[in-house]
Formats: sequence, C-alpha cells, structure tokens
Amino acid sequence: MDIKNTLKIFNPAIAFTAILSGGGYITGREITEYFYKFGNQGYYAIFVVAILFGFISYFSIEVSRKNRVFTYDKWSYIFLGKYFFLLDIIFSVLAVIAIAVVISGSIVSLKNSFEINEFFSLLILLLIFSILVLYGEKVIFKYKLFGTISLILFFIVTFIFVYKKVSYNPFEYANENIYLSFFSGIKYAAYNSIVFPAILYTFKEIETKRQSVLSSILLALVGIFPILFSFWILSSGGSETLKQDLPILYIILNFCPNWLKFFFNAIILYTLIDTAIGLIQSIMQRIDSSYSLKSKFIKIILTIAIILVSYFLSIFGIINLVAKGYGTMSYLFILILIIPLLIYNVKKNKAT
Repeated sequence: MDIKNTLKIFNPAIAFTAILSGGGYITGREITEYFYKFGNQGYYAIFVVAILFGFISYFSIEVSRKNRVFTYDKWSYIFLGKYFFLLDIIFSVLAVIAIAVVISGSIVSLKNSFEINEFFSLLILLLIFSILVLYGEKVIFKYKLFGTISLILFFIVTFIFVYKKVSYNPFEYANENIYLSFFSGIKYAAYNSIVFPAILYTFKEIETKRQSVLSSILLALVGIFPILFSFWILSSGGSETLKQDLPILYIILNFCPNWLKFFFNAIILYTLIDTAIGLIQSIMQRIDSSYSLKSKFIKIILTIAIILVSYFLSIFGIINLVAKGYGTMSYLFILILIIPLLIYNVKKNKAT
C-alpha cells in the first residue's frame, strides 16, 4: 500500500475529530458530564464510546462505499427508504443549533482573547467562513487537519504539565452504579453520531472492505484520544473540577504556565470554527445534491444566511434549551440512524 492509499484511510478520523473538537473536547465540559463524574468507572464509558464509534463508522462507510453515495440524503435513503426525510430534518435542525452554540462560543472567545466586540466578532466569523467555503473542500480539509493536529498537541502539552498530579484511578469521585457509566457512554456516542452524515465526503477514496475496517479502527482510536487525555488532565484538579463551566481552563489557570492560556484561547476559537465549518459544509452538500449549486457566490450567500440564522437562535436562548435535551437527541439518533444502519448492514452481509 503506497503513502497516498495509507493516508486516505485517516481522512474520516481527521474530519470526525475536527467537527467534534469545538463542542465535544476542548472545553472539557462534556468530558466531565459524560465520563469524569463517574471517576474510575468513566473508563467503561470511554470503552463503550470507542466500540460504538468504530462500529457506526464501519457501517456508515460500507453504505457509502458499496452504493457510491456521499451526501446524507442519498446515503440515508438507502437504509431508511421513504423515511429518509426524518434524518434530513433532524440533522439539518441539529446542525443549525450546533452552529448556533459554536457561533456563540466563538464570539465569547474573540471578546475574551482579543477584546473584540460582538458586532465585529460576527463580521470576522462571516469572513472566515466565506473564505473557507469559497476555496472549497480541499482547503476545508486542510483546515481540519491542522485543527486536529493542534488539538492533539494541546492535550499532550497540557498533560506534560499536570501528569504528576494526574489520578489514573480516581475512586473518590466514582458512582457506585457501573451501569450508569455504560449508559453514559452510549448516550455520548449516540448524539455525536450526528457527525457521521457530515463526513461522508471523506469516504470517497475508500475502496475496499479492508480499508473500511482500518479507517473505522483509526476513527475510534483518534476519536477517544482527546477524551482519554482530557479525563487524565481533569483528574489533576480533583473533585473541584466537577464544579467548573470550563474545566480544562480551570486546570490551565491553576496548574499550567500562563502562556498555555493563550494557546488554549487560540485552540478553542480554531476548533469552534472547525466544528461549524464541518456542519455548514454538510448542509451545503445536501443543498447542492438537490439544486446543483454551481455559483460560489450563491454558496457564500447561503453560508452567511446559515450563520446569521444560527446567531439569532443563540440570542433567543435556544442553546440552553438544547443543552438540556442531549438525552432526547441520543434516543432520536439511536432510533433513526444507528438501528436502521445496523439492520441494513446485517441484512446485506447475510445476503452476500
């Protein structure tokens, strides 16, 4: 296998981690909520997530590879049939809401890091997203690649500064019911399955079943790397970490040199944009598959419209509503995405 063929199996893992990074990894809030609060039993949740990420990835790639479909409307039609519009609706709504969360976080980050007011922060974000959409898929992927590498480096550097305080077995914070940690891992993997319809374009160069398997294993490993390192980093702060809105920032301020705070601010802004552009790209591809958007100007206008809608949603408090509804999202994606995807692949494998 040459270098090009070797690298292409990494593409799904890079895109997947890039989209998850802004909301899921960098702040440490989700890691605290779904893993760290269970103490040593949080490892069970991480294990469950790795297994589910790997299987969902494999099933998703195989549907795309065998049918040569790379937009989520055509992809979901294969295993949902006439009910494909359900995933279409849920994905589009949740993507816009997730972008709203990211836009809100990016504006706060620009204000805190560079003292830029809200109006100019929004203009800067509109410019960045427009440029990325203008230059297309290859530039966006390079942006994601740099973001993923930077995220991993950030966690490694932070871990180096706190490793002497890390508790690899924090029994004192553990919940006695082991099943709660397993269920937490299932919920985390389920609602983050929203990312898979957004990375279908990375499956285009995967040609064999072996490549599907290897790519899925890599995605699972790369996907849990930040979770595992975040878990260890957060444990250096003890039970106090559980009370923080931005647990990773709390660790940096208390146990790391000042310059790492600036690295954190830069990374959090970069990864928030990374998350948003991945979701915007998937929406644009969906629209393009139905209406053949050939004009880059129209794509930019649509991008600006999506961002402005998301921005106004964030103003009207939709973020808090969604933050309380992650459990519902998990159940919806289990019913509408994960189970049908599993059934389809099982039937296909039996038929062959």
